[in-house]
Amino acid sequence: MNTPHPHRKLNILVARLAVVLLLLMARAQVPGESAGKEFFFPQGFSAPINRGSGIAGPTPQFGSRDVGASTGAQTGNKHSAIQKELNKTSKNSELMIAAVTGDHASVKSLLDRGADANAKNKFGSTALMGAAAAGHMPIVQALLQKKADVNTTGQDGCTALIFAAKNGHGAIVQALIAKGADLSVRDDQGRTPLMLADEYGYAEVAFLIRKAQTEKKEAEEAAAAKPKK
Repeated sequence: MNTPHPHRKLNILVARLAVVLLLLMARAQVPGESAGKEFFFPQGFSAPINRGSGIAGPTPQFGSRDVGASTGAQTGNKHSAIQKELNKTSKNSELMIAAVTGDHASVKSLLDRGADANAKNKFGSTALMGAAAAGHMPIVQALLQKKADVNTTGQDGCTALIFAAKNGHGAIVQALIAKGADLSVRDDQGRTPLMLADEYGYAEVAFLIRKAQTEKKEAEEAAAAKPKK
């Protein structure tokens, strides 16, 4: 019986390892996987980042009435009413940061201490938009429990649903739809949540939106067909 030459064994092993490496590389490039995908965030938050980069989320950029302005005003005016308003503004700014970076404990604490779930930055963006964009489901739920408005639009026409659809967060899309998110809203480029889900290759999200549209249409038709009293 012939024994394979050692060099031949080594070549076979190298070939097998090469095949495994190619398979792993191909998997990393499958649409819908984390590699090569981007998060898109509301206006006033930092630029999009790559998924899987290890970055928890962006740091919001606030307007003149937010954190930076609060510090200066606090030292120059001790009036209690003004101080109270400044404290509230600071809490709202902290809420946005905590929401987008996934700090659930801080979000809950800030909401319990009076932070406004519907506060906006100078671009009209909210904590709910940031959490929906970043895919932080527990924070989205916490904000919804505090009556965060699912249909608030930023200056770019985007809502929380648009960000969730654009970034492929199916569970968040479902949660927002369940709270009455507008399925037909359009961003400043005329794109709906469904268009964005299709554009960025999120088939599951597109399916959920189409299903919700069908159910809404059927409900409207059933209501219209009901005999009036």
